[in-house]
Formats: sequence, structure tokens, C-alpha cells
Amino acid sequence: MFIVFLGSVILKDSPLTAVQMLWVNLIMDTFAALALATEPPTDDILLRQPYKKDAAIVTENMWRNVFGHAIYQSLVILLIIFLGPGLLCYPYDMICAVDRSEDGSCSAYNPFYTTELYYKKEGTLAFWDEKDLKKDDYDQALLKDFVCQRYLWDHEKDYKHEKFECTDAIFDANWSEYLPSKMADGAYTEKIIHYTYVFQAFVFMQVFNQINARKLEGEMNVFGGFFNNMMFIYITIFTILIQMAMVEYGGTFVKSYPFNFD
Repeated sequence: MFIVFLGSVILKDSPLTAVQMLWVNLIMDTFAALALATEPPTDDILLRQPYKKDAAIVTENMWRNVFGHAIYQSLVILLIIFLGPGLLCYPYDMICAVDRSEDGSCSAYNPFYTTELYYKKEGTLAFWDEKDLKKDDYDQALLKDFVCQRYLWDHEKDYKHEKFECTDAIFDANWSEYLPSKMADGAYTEKIIHYTYVFQAFVFMQVFNQINARKLEGEMNVFGGFFNNMMFIYITIFTILIQMAMVEYGGTFVKSYPFNFD
């Protein structure tokens, strides 16, 4: 909730959609609870002293784990949110690729600029249509990457995973066809790639945290007795497979970009 609130306040947009939040809640409140509830008792329980009747249900170790992991997850997600553009995807949140001139005009536009997860006629597409820019109005290096990326996507290949050299010949032959204003309504933007990284990282941190949650007494080896509960393993594997399937095939329903796990 902190990430959703912070994103809504600062970015004016939630990094996690409603469907994604429902899936995270299902993982944490149902799957994880079922996996942990089936954890078998160990012989160490017989060696442990009984708790006092006025002992706290939530122990100091539990509080430390809860707040520690919450802080850790928040920091990781915030780093992905604010450092992702430019590292995990092309920067899409700035109209100009370079600083604006003194009169406020943009000397080199960023073709990856968008405000939405998908190009929309009433949003980013309308913005680019109104600009009616020519080739030289864009930052040439970014435009070349944009054209080559869209060229590969159009041929059902992944620009980030294919061994592909964007030559000047390909760029010169296709630049007019793949300008931002020529994108199809509903095509992917860099923003959805960025937000999919946020979603993927957030879910997998929940999966790893449920492994940590098996140990409540400060044990250092969280994998101790890991294979004693096959139900836990099945649920963990099931969660990972469903998450990968949602990212790969969820599309506009989940609002995710396929990372091509193959």
C-alpha cells in the first residue's frame, strides 16, 4: 500500500494495477497462509520452554522480520521505480532528450516519451500527432533505437533479447514508418516495461519472504527442513509458474509486458 500511495502521489500513477494488487493479496493471504499452515512440527518443539500466558503473540523476532522486510522491499521497489528509466528501459518520462532551450522549446525530442502503459489516441498518440515532428526534430540516437525496437516488435522479435545490430540501413529504410505518431493504438510503451519490472520484483520478494516466514525464532538457516513440507514446495512452485504465465501472457488484462522467459 505504501508503494501504491507513494506512486500515486509522486508519479500521479500507481505502479501496480488493481489486478496485480489482487494477485499479490492472493499470494500473501491465501497461498502463503496455506503453505505455512501445513508446516509439520519438528522435534525441536519438545525442547522449547513453554510460553508464559501473558507472552505477546507477535514476538520481537516477528516485529523485526516484518519491519525489516517491509523496509527492504520498499527500498528495492523505490530504486526500480526511480532508477528504472534509463537502466531497465529507455527513459520515457521526459519530453526532451536534452535540456530545453532558453525560450522553452525542445531542440531534440525523446521518441520514447509517454504518459501511458499503452499508446492511446486520446493520450500519447494525440500528443505526437499534434507535434507533427520530422526526423531531425528527434534525438537521433534515441530515434534510431526506437525505430529498430519497433521494427523487431513488428516482426515478433524481442529487441532486448535478440542479437540484433541496428544498422543505419535499417534505420534509414524504416524511420518514417515507425515514428511515435505512427504507432498503433494499444501498442506497448516503455512505461509498461518499467512497471512490469516493478510487478515482477514485488511478487518474487513475496515468494522469497514466505520462505523466511517459516522460521520464527531467529534461525539463521531458513532452508532448514525445507523438504519436510511438500505442500509448501508445491504452492511455491505453483505461485512462480502462475506469475511467469501472467507476465508472459497476461497482456492488457494484467497490464504487463512479456519478458520472453524462454
